[in-house]
Amino acid sequence: MYQKGLGFDKIVSYFFILRPPLLLLGILAPYSLMVYYGKWGTEEAWYILLAIAFGNCAFNIFNEIADRNVDKVLKPWKPIPSGRVDLYIAPAIALSCWVLSYWFLLHLDLPYLYLGVLGYLGAFIYNVMQVREVVGNLVLGATYAVAAYMATYPYGLEFVVPWMLLVMGFNIAVQVQDVEGDVKVGLQTVPVELGVRNAKILSGLLSIVAGALFLRLDWHFYPFFMASWLVLGANIFNEYEVFCRYLGRLSMIIGFGLLLL
Repeated sequence: MYQKGLGFDKIVSYFFILRPPLLLLGILAPYSLMVYYGKWGTEEAWYILLAIAFGNCAFNIFNEIADRNVDKVLKPWKPIPSGRVDLYIAPAIALSCWVLSYWFLLHLDLPYLYLGVLGYLGAFIYNVMQVREVVGNLVLGATYAVAAYMATYPYGLEFVVPWMLLVMGFNIAVQVQDVEGDVKVGLQTVPVELGVRNAKILSGLLSIVAGALFLRLDWHFYPFFMASWLVLGANIFNEYEVFCRYLGRLSMIIGFGLLLL
């Protein structure tokens, strides 16, 4: 007989600490970038994809763990603050994902190893040390940029730079949404550091610059331009903020999907 807390619902809860939309991006993004830049189809490409994918899983879980106190205030239904996921098991899963990521990374040449270690360092600073101010967002953007550059190396800088700016702008917009909970738990973020209005301006400027740089690329990258402007919309239209952010994530997924054509 099915019992609450056991079986399927438990599996679903642990799956959701991986943050499925980000998990999808963490797999689709490196794969589509390698296809677009002509790197897919080798054993090396598989190692790159798996190193990034498992690193992304570890990053997402550590982020859920680090944000559990904020989520208790704003999102108590999430797996960790609701108690559906054991706080002692979640770090073990995250660490296992990181070990697997590093194992795949060790099969690659030194440039990838250096990039991977930089990515791990960025994830540690943002999630474990919880550096979430302007510097922390710069580190977060650089972490995502490193993952993109691993997939495109030695090419792809024309994508990596606006991608980094878009990630920063998007994350600051999310921090604006979470500012109430961050203040209550004493977490320093960009809106707390600069004020909500200045944080929105910074997020908007980053998204505008990112969008302009995406427009310089070919048509495959135009959905990323749309994602940039949706971030701007999230900062301007408060009542549609969540709607714009979800459409922004969808635009990113569509953008990576177009790279496969």
